[in-house]
Amino acid sequence: MNRISLRRALSTALLTLAPLAPALSQQTYQSPPPDLVKILEAPANPITSISPNRQWVLVTVSDPRTITISDMADSAYYLAGSKIRANPDYRVENIGIRSGTVSSIDGKIERALNAPAGGRLGSTAWSTGGDQLAYTTVSNGAMSVEILDPASGRTRRVTATGLSGRIRDLDWSRDGKNLAFTATTPAGTALWVADVGNSTARRLTPPTLNITTATRVPVVASESRWRT
Repeated sequence: MNRISLRRALSTALLTLAPLAPALSQQTYQSPPPDLVKILEAPANPITSISPNRQWVLVTVSDPRTITISDMADSAYYLAGSKIRANPDYRVENIGIRSGTVSSIDGKIERALNAPAGGRLGSTAWSTGGDQLAYTTVSNGAMSVEILDPASGRTRRVTATGLSGRIRDLDWSRDGKNLAFTATTPAGTALWVADVGNSTARRLTPPTLNITTATRVPVVASESRWRT
């Protein structure tokens, strides 16, 4: 009796689900309406930054701030409500600043910070004197550091042997002669410093840089600061 009851139950279930099978097999990936896509992919509001000498203003337009699937999938630990990555955040993603413009306060000079074709600008940093602007670029999965002289419009790329990974934390020395930054690879985060005069950089530390601070953000990793 039990065997017959089981057969009848399975037969009834299959007959019930049979009409749904064709409908399920015909379902494909669904895209949202075009108007909704435009809203989701619209750039964020422009952000302005005035140079320390109050002679220049930088206006940047960035991608919308969203959490990607790779961010959610990345392994992490949670401590006191804070997310701590299990692995170095070395991924170079094509997300960032779409375009930037540096203009003089009087409006007579305007310099464009054009992102590489199909790429992005990463981050920016004014020198202490306000006469130079450092920024990173993202192109084909690699990053580089550029330095702009707004007055002349000259842009120089920082060159360095062995420099790779995710570049960030741009930080100028007080005299504007050197630029510190970090580069993160799968091995970890290293501190680099660039000689602005000859546009070359060298690595100062192995890929072991890590700082924990008691600020609004409980854990601040891969950070460097010049001594005053």
